Amino acid sequence: MRRTPLVAVPLGYATLTVVALTWMWTGLIDVGLAVPVAAYAVALAAMASTAATQGWRVGLGAALFLGSDLLIAAGVAGVAQPPGAPVLVMATYAAGQALIVTGRAARTGTPTGAPVTPTGAPATR
Repeated sequence: MRRTPLVAVPLGYATLTVVALTWMWTGLIDVGLAVPVAAYAVALAAMASTAATQGWRVGLGAALFLGSDLLIAAGVAGVAQPPGAPVLVMATYAAGQALIVTGRAARTGTPTGAPVTPTGAPATR
């Protein structure tokens, strides 16, 4: 199977960001959050693009994290509120964070079952 060129990932996220902001723009202006949400969306797209270079789990986790924030923004802008939105937001957020952490730990060679501690902190059991 041929690997997708890495340039496709940031272009995809840039396209998603422009489309999502265009869709929500009027609602975001109405609540006075257009510029802050646009800046945050650009930061999230950059994060997700960078995460894609760290393996499939980290990349997928970042995409889920971006998706959870997209759901929040769509609700704030008043353009969409899917049934069970709070549960969906938390589920995508938690799954995204778990994938980012486990994917990054797998890349750094953390042994399975080893306690994860802050740098320099002793592990206690």
